[in-house]
Amino acid sequence: VWCDWQYMEELNDQWGFVRGNFKDETFYKVPNFDVRKMITAYIKPGYTFVSLDSDIALQRSGISLLGAVSPDRKELVVVAINRSNGAQSLMLSFDNLKPGKMFFVKLTDANSSISPKGKFQKYSADAFLLSPQSISTFVVKLK
Repeated sequence: VWCDWQYMEELNDQWGFVRGNFKDETFYKVPNFDVRKMITAYIKPGYTFVSLDSDIALQRSGISLLGAVSPDRKELVVVAINRSNGAQSLMLSFDNLKPGKMFFVKLTDANSSISPKGKFQKYSADAFLLSPQSISTFVVKLK
């Protein structure tokens, strides 16, 4: 089991979340920080992972999905990871749920940080365009 234990690295950003220069005492967060935050900030302790139906075509396109529901069943979190080098469409369907307000946070790529409602394109009520090499987190309030 891999465990993220290295919070900071000196003059490097390969494994840690923060890059530092110990001599100058200067520190800043690196893209790894935001990548992990896309999941851990929204799937909170106590949430239960749920199975998300996804078809073979979606998986072959380079998209992976992770879902979790809150203990009170009032919030569903869906994390979509687009590993491909091209933009991919994603259709979210809530057939057995009663979704309320949906909001999302998006990490566009390794060079950008988390931005609410970033450069996110929406095709229709349930279809979204995922940027290449991106992580998009959807937080769905359930009624």
